[in-house]
Amino acid sequence: MTDDGDAADFKFELQGDVPEGARIERSSGEFVWAPGSTEEPGEYEMTITVTDGGDPPKSDSARLTLSADDDNARFTEIRGIVSNDGLFQAFLYNELSGLRSVLRVGSQVSIADIEGEVVEIESRSIQLQTADGLWLVRLGQNFRSMEKLTPATDTPVQPDRGPNDHSSVPRNTDEPRDTNPGVGATPGAIPRNALSPTIALHVTPLFMSAGTAGFRRRGSDSLRP
Repeated sequence: MTDDGDAADFKFELQGDVPEGARIERSSGEFVWAPGSTEEPGEYEMTITVTDGGDPPKSDSARLTLSADDDNARFTEIRGIVSNDGLFQAFLYNELSGLRSVLRVGSQVSIADIEGEVVEIESRSIQLQTADGLWLVRLGQNFRSMEKLTPATDTPVQPDRGPNDHSSVPRNTDEPRDTNPGVGATPGAIPRNALSPTIALHVTPLFMSAGTAGFRRRGSDSLRP
């Protein structure tokens, strides 16, 4: 896309039914949305308009469609930790779906955008190794509020183990377990709550893509989606 002036003269603005927390930086075109707690799950459509600095100025618009889902990480917490023959197990509960599941050392966790392996379970917490580092989730705490212990390293952190070490013990599929083993492993496109990750897009006159929106270079005297 070309204009009659300098690229620094492009101005961006949001139009239409703009959801709470959505904004676009007027000069750079960076779009940011941190969905608020009042937003409902579903699709949100808005329009991004760009205007150049020519004389006379030219402008064009493109439709942006974003999808927001509930944040399972915020609504999944550790409800209990028990010891069975010296081996700890953590019990999870998802407030949205009512599903329960059991974690043991070696269990794989996939909740919203959080993926990792349980490497330690103690009487009041678990430790989760992800690609970003080692995390601590306390009893009664949800996974969105987990605390980072160490950053990611080339060699995964191996915590000191005592009698609780059973990472090499194969899982007994015949042992009693909850009838609802899953915990909302389907990630949302954009988690819906004030603590959720912020989505950020950088919109440029050459190309912007998210949902159905896009600006491309065409011609020398007009802006077209």
